[in-house]
Amino acid sequence: EVTSAKMIKKIIKIIETHFFDLSQNQFGNYIIQEALEHFGFQTCHGLIINLIKHSFNFSLQKYASNVIDKVAIILRSNNECMLFNQLINILILDNNNLTKLLQNKFGTFVVYNILSLLSFQEKNFIYQYCNLNTIFSNV
Repeated sequence: EVTSAKMIKKIIKIIETHFFDLSQNQFGNYIIQEALEHFGFQTCHGLIINLIKHSFNFSLQKYASNVIDKVAIILRSNNECMLFNQLINILILDNNNLTKLLQNKFGTFVVYNILSLLSFQEKNFIYQYCNLNTIFSNV
């Protein structure tokens, strides 16, 4: 219902200030998801950056995992390749995070949904990357 640019900025600033607590709250996560969906990528850019920074830990949590899922969808639908790739790097390609996520039901939810957003070539790259790293980690 809010249309004033000034009021939207105030709302986003409040959400950015409290994003950590809101993301992990059973009702607060909906506030963030709604803001991302309603106000869009450009307006919520700072919020999205903060969420990406905490994406691994948030992916392991019941309510915050929904927020990370929404971030992935928004980044992909807005063709924000650099930030989407950063999210994938944190969640899948860095520090055996994929293994840790797949050992957690909320992490598995996030990984499954992110993989569903990828093209065949992108999935194949991740498969090859993970396969190669598994081979060399056993040496």
